Amino acid sequence: KALIEIFVFISGVMICISVFTNNIVQDRLAGVYANANQLSCISLFCAIMSLCYFLVNKGKPIRGIYLLFLCASTYCTLKTASRMGTCCIILISFLIPFITNKNKSVQSRLKQLFSIVMIVCVVLFVVNKFEIAGIDRLFQNSNDNDKLLIFTRGETWNDVYNIWHQKPLLGWGYGQVSYHVFELKDTTYNWGVHSSYFAILCEMGIVGSLLFLSFFISYGLYIAKQLKAALLNESEKLFVRFLILICIIMLINAYSESYLF
Repeated sequence: KALIEIFVFISGVMICISVFTNNIVQDRLAGVYANANQLSCISLFCAIMSLCYFLVNKGKPIRGIYLLFLCASTYCTLKTASRMGTCCIILISFLIPFITNKNKSVQSRLKQLFSIVMIVCVVLFVVNKFEIAGIDRLFQNSNDNDKLLIFTRGETWNDVYNIWHQKPLLGWGYGQVSYHVFELKDTTYNWGVHSSYFAILCEMGIVGSLLFLSFFISYGLYIAKQLKAALLNESEKLFVRFLILICIIMLINAYSESYLF
């Protein structure tokens, strides 16, 4: 827990610096990382854990720092114009009422319902009053052949099948996506697939992809078994729920980002 908090604090400081650097790359905030997608991934993590520590540290002055980190991280995620990052922020907003309150009473459920209604109202108000780059990019057409919707990266993913089809079982080998993009500068195919799952599929084929899947399934079952046997107080349970939320959000985010693999 201490190591995670140290990492969150360092990330929070870097995120706050990113807000003021105003480092814009291709009309997207890149911050100190010089890459909008990388900033989006880190700011998503920092937003979740900052909210966690804000709730865990009730009555302590340090809550103000984590509130600052939370606001800065949310701002950075939206300013990166990351479509998946923006959707993850909205998803987190809807999940928070259920994560923070596990009471199953009718009164508790009504509070959760009220919270969701309020979140919907706030989201609609923000979308109507402010230009959110990430939301704008969800339905933006960059050209006639590349529709930038959340479910596809258009031309960026056009060559995934061709790359995978050449070596479907064992793949091209670990690290080949970055190697073909940055070292070989191969123009035969578009190797910049911008998806951890497609990168894993192309680099390690069906066999490697199944090994990755087996790891996540077995690790998830292991965690579930350990949590069931653990005697945790309410604060520790809340902390663990936020860690699980991070896993879920990062796995969703990896659909269109290349940092998981």
